[in-house]
Formats: sequence, structure tokens, C-alpha cells
Amino acid sequence: AMRGKLEVNVLSAIRLRDTQTFGKQDPYVVLKCGGHADTFRTKVCRDGGTAPKWNERFTFALAGTEGNELNLRIWNRNTMTSDKCIGSATVKLDAVFKNETDDVDVEVFDTKGRAAGVINLVLTFTPSGSYVVQQQQP
Repeated sequence: AMRGKLEVNVLSAIRLRDTQTFGKQDPYVVLKCGGHADTFRTKVCRDGGTAPKWNERFTFALAGTEGNELNLRIWNRNTMTSDKCIGSATVKLDAVFKNETDDVDVEVFDTKGRAAGVINLVLTFTPSGSYVVQQQQP
């Protein structure tokens, strides 16, 4: 894992599994990064249905011990009953650690492992100063 600042921009989702019988579902996303203490959640996208848009940014300050995965869980906000899990997704962070930016479409799966949609994120990584190796000029 790397030390630095990981910014996650949760943009939108498409073809989300519909967990609601009447009306449109109200999806939100919960984000965790490996063993990091922080858990972030987006606002609820009211009547977002199967194609919600969030467009929210979250920043994880990484100490370098969190591993290289971002875990997302998408929920449907219910007023009368408990919130229902639409599905979850895992993002490998190797590319963003290497290139410092990564635009990803991640497959979402329900608890039974069936396809439950696709979520779009933009990741940006800013490494901590102490880890930047300067090239020596001859």
C-alpha cells in the first residue's frame, strides 16, 4: 500500500438492480478503504432508481497500511423498513497508486454474486512527500 491522500469521486451508477416494488429506489453508497478507520457515505439519491447520480468527493488519508482495495456497498434507503443492500463492488487501487489518477467503471454484484449494475468513480492519489524519489542528475 502507499502513503498519501486518496480522493474518491463517486459519480453515478447504471443498470442498478431494482430492489423496490413500488416507486423508485433511493440509492446511496458506503465506502471503506481496507483497514482504514473512516467510512464515508454519499447522500441518498432520491428516486435515483437504476441510474442514480451522486457526484460526491471523499478523501482517505492513507498511512500505507490499508491495503490496495476500496470497498463500496450500495444501499436502497427505505423509510418504513430497514435499508436494503443493492450490491457491492471492489476497486483495486494499484493503477491509481501508479498513475495517480484512474477513471473506473466497476461491476456491482448482489449478495448471491449476480450482476447488479456498474458504478463509475474517478480516483486521484497524491503520494506523501517522503515517498517521492528524486532522480539524480549526472
